[in-house]
Amino acid sequence: MPEVPDTNTAEAALERHQEAIQAIRDDRTRRCNVPGTRIVEVSQAVVELIADDIASLRQLFDAPPTQAIDTLIDRGLAVWAAEKRVDTIDPSAPGNRQALFAEGGQLKSLAVKVLDLVAGDETDVARALQDVRPGTGYRDRADDLTTLHPHLDNRRDDLVARQLMTAAQIDRIGSLGSLLLAPQGDQAPELKAARLLHDKAFTYYYQADDEIRRHLEFLHWYNAEALKAYPKIFTGGRKKK
Repeated sequence: MPEVPDTNTAEAALERHQEAIQAIRDDRTRRCNVPGTRIVEVSQAVVELIADDIASLRQLFDAPPTQAIDTLIDRGLAVWAAEKRVDTIDPSAPGNRQALFAEGGQLKSLAVKVLDLVAGDETDVARALQDVRPGTGYRDRADDLTTLHPHLDNRRDDLVARQLMTAAQIDRIGSLGSLLLAPQGDQAPELKAARLLHDKAFTYYYQADDEIRRHLEFLHWYNAEALKAYPKIFTGGRKKK
């Protein structure tokens, strides 16, 4: 199987198809526990294999699944990117809350150093820095990040221009506090939204995958071996009627 592209490529695919994904109705989504990396691998293999069948599909059908083929890999990447967003913010997933805590600690240390450098002599900043230094637990860290963020945000343009921090780091500090204290499980609104996006992204992928496979099943109706060459994200298949 081809190698899975990097996460930036996957995020870009999710952004390209965001409008179509969000247009899928909430009650029409499909859920899937297949890892996003597997979906990407299958989509890449299908597109590679179908190059040998595309001429036959164009001869057989007035409207071959050209668009589905052209976007299948992108759709698979979008599923993977949406899955990673869920993993990032899901505090109940194994290791994720600890990872958020560690990330928060690194960003807290950076924020303290930067604020001490650029505004440590200002009374409100000095008081904030004194308050955050002792924090050690989840709630302490969340409170520290929440305390630091407005001081960073007020100086955002200057910090970014001086390359002391990136805008993404400042934004991440602003969100990590709530993530560390997010309700466990499905009741966290941000987590529910991320899971819904993942379901919609998978539904969007499935629509293209299903369209392609229906055409291939017709093309290879009497040649089961040729059809078996195409990998599937699910085991089993649709029964012929």
